[in-house]
Amino acid sequence: MKKTTAQIVSALCILGTPAVAQIQFNPGTTVPTGQRPDSVVLGDFDLDGDLDMAVSTGPQAGNLDAVEIYANDGFGGYSLLATLLTGNNTGPGGLVAADLNADGAVDLAVALHNSNSVRVMLNNGSGAFTFGTNTAVGLDPRGLSSGDVDGDGDIDVVSSNRDGNSVSLLSNNGLGSLTLTSTSALGADLRGIAIADFNADGRGDVVVSSHDTREIGILLGGVAGLGAPTMHSVGGGRRSEGVSTGDFNGDGQMDIVAVTSLNNDSWATVFINGGGSFGAPQHFAFLGIDGDSIVAADFDLDGDLDLATTNQSSNNVGILSGAGNGTFGLPTLVATGVRPGGIAAADVDGDGDADLATANRDSSSVSVLENPGNGAPWSNYCTATANSTGVSAVIGASGSVSIQANDFTLNVSNSVGGSMGTFLYAAQQGFSALGNGNLCVSGQIFRLHSPSPAGQNGSKSKLLNFLAGNPSFGTGMITPGSTWNFQYWYRDSAAGGSLFNLSNGLSVTFGQ
Repeated sequence: MKKTTAQIVSALCILGTPAVAQIQFNPGTTVPTGQRPDSVVLGDFDLDGDLDMAVSTGPQAGNLDAVEIYANDGFGGYSLLATLLTGNNTGPGGLVAADLNADGAVDLAVALHNSNSVRVMLNNGSGAFTFGTNTAVGLDPRGLSSGDVDGDGDIDVVSSNRDGNSVSLLSNNGLGSLTLTSTSALGADLRGIAIADFNADGRGDVVVSSHDTREIGILLGGVAGLGAPTMHSVGGGRRSEGVSTGDFNGDGQMDIVAVTSLNNDSWATVFINGGGSFGAPQHFAFLGIDGDSIVAADFDLDGDLDLATTNQSSNNVGILSGAGNGTFGLPTLVATGVRPGGIAAADVDGDGDADLATANRDSSSVSVLENPGNGAPWSNYCTATANSTGVSAVIGASGSVSIQANDFTLNVSNSVGGSMGTFLYAAQQGFSALGNGNLCVSGQIFRLHSPSPAGQNGSKSKLLNFLAGNPSFGTGMITPGSTWNFQYWYRDSAAGGSLFNLSNGLSVTFGQ
């Protein structure tokens, strides 16, 4: 019998996934860009102390492709600073931001997948760029990463060549000029790529995602370049997409995570480094659809690395809190623009925590998601069953739990698009079969609003407007210090049976 996502998540919890708190992000702000943005990177391009943004886009008017530079106002607000045209139909995609010529300014390199090359853009320190080398690589380069692969002290670049089924190493002469050193054949339909030192020899090694062979490949760096690839299955028929690295279990060694898709559901597939060799993959559900790119950062400032991925078909970011032992808790989902792809994490508003930016291909925008840096004072519980779309509805929240702030907003994703639904809440938790799903609240149950339709992607939000007296009435009054449990009920006529289903549960303790 095929297991649903909810059943798999439940099984993972039983097997020991820790009950770590979910991570809170505020609703995103939107930065309009050129058409079809692909990749986004962050760096202080104008040397004013805050992080600016570069986005690969195309085509522009007249079928011209570009890399767009956006200046940061110091508070995470962005305005267009420059448009760097890469040439007609060159297809700019993957980006890296790094000081390639060691002059103290952050430069750029962009993968031009239609011209099978990588172009360098050198920064004069004020955010003005001039074109450097344009180096031929394998067919259809997509992902880029940068690091010192050969151990000579400067920053090299590697590309994953999707149609060429290869990884190209571009060595740096120390002045920002890149030369193709080697091309290593491996896998099929290569996607994400990253550099980290896996064997602790002081040189950067490479991990790349092979989508069609359902693997990741590891190539060790050395004086002579890259060694032969070692392939690792991502397991269970999954297809691998983006990759990232970090020390996920606190042992001082660099581990690997890949975004993988199984029946379109998004997963974080983690490989723990055991002294240069990697253990079997472990899988943690993001509960989004069609995961693409992934990044690791300490979002909740607890000393452990967390994960965030873009979910292309559910138009959101999934965020997993790390437990510090190589495992991850239940996800938080935060809405983005349409079809998010590239993702970047860094402190864009200067408050000391890592925020997120996503390139949204089909809405021609970047979503900037602000991190309040204090984790989330709520947690999910209970399980939800799959609906007629094949996934389970997930309830989460954004804003704060302060009643005075009046910005606490319930969010649901993965319900049935356009279906009628409503948020429920109660003082007590529960677990009992109801309709086609599970009722996760018990005792006296209150309804926050009359049923209304979800968006076409199955998402809906509801602000608990305390200033308007909602939902403060009678025994359902939400007051500082009170704990309430929330759930989403929705119609699902295509599923038959009782024609309705429910999300998982969300437990929240409110403050002043």
